[in-house]
Amino acid sequence: MTEALRAALDAAPVPAIAGFLTRRDGMLWQGAAGTATAQSRAFLASMSKAVTSVAALVLVEQGRLSLDEPVGRWVEELAAPLVLDGFDAAGEPMLRPARVPVTLRHLLTHTAGFGYPFFNERVLRWSKLRPTRRPVALFDAGTQWEYGINTDWVAKAVAAASGRAFEDAVRETVLVPLGMTDTGYDFPEDRLAVHERRPDGDLVTISHRPPRNREFFQGGAGLCGTGPDYCRFLRMLLGGGTLDGVRVLRPATVDLLFTDHLPGISPGLVAGPMRPVQPEMTLAAEIFPGMDAGWSLAGAINPAPLPTGRAAGSLGWAGIANTYFWADRARDLAGVLLMQFYPFGDPAALAALAAFETAGYAALGG
Repeated sequence: MTEALRAALDAAPVPAIAGFLTRRDGMLWQGAAGTATAQSRAFLASMSKAVTSVAALVLVEQGRLSLDEPVGRWVEELAAPLVLDGFDAAGEPMLRPARVPVTLRHLLTHTAGFGYPFFNERVLRWSKLRPTRRPVALFDAGTQWEYGINTDWVAKAVAAASGRAFEDAVRETVLVPLGMTDTGYDFPEDRLAVHERRPDGDLVTISHRPPRNREFFQGGAGLCGTGPDYCRFLRMLLGGGTLDGVRVLRPATVDLLFTDHLPGISPGLVAGPMRPVQPEMTLAAEIFPGMDAGWSLAGAINPAPLPTGRAAGSLGWAGIANTYFWADRARDLAGVLLMQFYPFGDPAALAALAAFETAGYAALGG
């Protein structure tokens, strides 16, 4: 196992890379190459979303939040959102009231209508105009899938329903119970350096400190942490909600995290693909090339086995600085791969992920 996995990391043409494999009962393998070590802290970006989802579902289990009631009860801004139908001939936004209320399930599945400027031109244009501070969606909730700031609104709901600051709620419900002592919402000075690939192919170090949003805390992208810590989070999921005798979620709730919710929201609805608007941030992102992707309450669900060996029905997602994770309950295997460079979806990053994941499953017997 060590030789094949080590070769996958050493072959990656990136400044820093760290890889981790775990099963529900403990870590299988960890290694690093370049400037990374197995204990290096990285900007996890959208790998934060799954953690926020778990914090929200703890409150659902407690009866403080509901998946299908209007979330405007907890988040005033979402009580009456607007929908951006486009721009008129003069370039002015065409806005109308949303026809249906937004629910927590919509937010967790990215069917609430909120996007990201680097994946959607209308969101980018709107972000430069912003004639109103009311939330603006791209469509009525439940009618389409669009990857975006939805989980940031979940963070506001978690804070309101728990009566605590969002960071404190996540710390108390997820990070502390799981012993994730090297993970948090600060941006430590000893983190791995972040790079950017320039048009000539060179990777250069950039100044990188994600700004804290003035309107809401970034539950969708705020965490920094280590691979071993994130593996503890994934071990909890593989273990049906329990790690080292500590229960975070009920088994039935964990099942929701491994279930594609999109068909129940709208027949035929699938996740992706995502088209780049700001190529310095991200390239085109097809979630599972050649197949329709599902989406649970915490990430992407592959409907069929992947060529790497990942079983159908696994949960996985990524972060924009080329960080990746997956959790495969059928094979009892989860993995984390941490790199720190832009743009997301860089071919070298995707090749490293495929090689690492393939080597991991091969070590298990194919």
